[in-house]
Amino acid sequence: ALLVTLVTTWLAVSAYRASEEANFRRQQAEELVSFMVEDLSTELRPIGKLGILDSVSQKALDYFSSIDVASSPPDLLQRHGKVLAQIGTVRVEQGEYEQSLAAVAHALEYLQRALSSGVKSDRLHELANAHLGVASVHYEMQNIEAAKRHVIANRDLLQRLVELAPQQHQYAQELASADYNLGAIAASEGDLDGAEQRFQSALGVFDELADRNSDDAQLPSLKAEVYLWLGNIAADREDAEGSLQFYAQGVDEHRLSLGLDAEPNRKVALANALTMLAVEERTLRPDAAVSYLDEAEQLLGEAVAFDSDNARWRQRLNRAMVIKSATMLMRGCEVQIPSMLEAVEVSAAELLKKDDGYVETHRDRIDAGILAARFAYGQGDLALAQTKATAAKSRAYSILKRNSSDPISNRYYLRAVQ
Repeated sequence: ALLVTLVTTWLAVSAYRASEEANFRRQQAEELVSFMVEDLSTELRPIGKLGILDSVSQKALDYFSSIDVASSPPDLLQRHGKVLAQIGTVRVEQGEYEQSLAAVAHALEYLQRALSSGVKSDRLHELANAHLGVASVHYEMQNIEAAKRHVIANRDLLQRLVELAPQQHQYAQELASADYNLGAIAASEGDLDGAEQRFQSALGVFDELADRNSDDAQLPSLKAEVYLWLGNIAADREDAEGSLQFYAQGVDEHRLSLGLDAEPNRKVALANALTMLAVEERTLRPDAAVSYLDEAEQLLGEAVAFDSDNARWRQRLNRAMVIKSATMLMRGCEVQIPSMLEAVEVSAAELLKKDDGYVETHRDRIDAGILAARFAYGQGDLALAQTKATAAKSRAYSILKRNSSDPISNRYYLRAVQ
């Protein structure tokens, strides 16, 4: 009996040690994945090398998807949910929306279960971030109603956090960002008054926080985006003077942000603001508009040099060059226009080989062809003008035939065909 007891005890201890060793190895693996997805992505993002994490992210997603949620402790679910939400953020930045949605859907499930086991500030915060991640994907995919639901959920959770910890400025900033996001959605729905109210509310908080944290590059960037939206609202109301003022303020704030932190994303943001200002200026002040677009083109070129595979940055560079060419045509037929438009057509064609569904890139390519036709016509080269116009019309007609139910895109392509 003693021998049996000893053997049983030894087996139990061995099994316990094996379980503990397995748990330790699993925890080490999870910590490594967490480091690579969270910390390493922070280092790779500024240099445009998030693609390095593709394999790690996919393996992590496969692993976390196999977890038995019902039997997992809340702290483990919270850790897994946080990593999955970060994977979703990386994927959406790469334009991989379906993969991002899969990751953040799992993150929501894990974090909601963790929160149901007990309310903690960090759990509320992680769940709020996960809702924001889902909203971002839906917004990029133009699923506005779904995006709105998740932004409202994000805001509700952040409001609870602000009430629980009013001294935490981060929560106040994120709550203001939720108002900003709801403003963007309201503007896309045509509710300009509601959008303006949300934006002004967010701007007040960002202003107050920026006064306290003058070395925080994110705050002027947030203020800049609010100003740009307010500029859009003013333009929709046909308030040209107001829109110019807001766009100029957006440029100033993005320039301040870039001065504090010169990462490529901030260069792209400033270039976008300069492009918006140029579009508003080009009718009355085409020389000033071209100057803004020169700077935007330089900034975008520097960003693309960091990551030539970033389709979004390349598309924005193409768009800036199209607008610059159109603005230069308003001043006269300048010699560098054809080479710029040819570069846009080549770049757009390369991007469309990778993703033929990128609407903005189709527009860039068609617009470049139309502008090239106008330039050739102005130079008296009627044969080239006809060739360019016919090619642009053919592309527009092809897209129009297969396009989905997007009425705005359809109206654009119909005008291009005509």
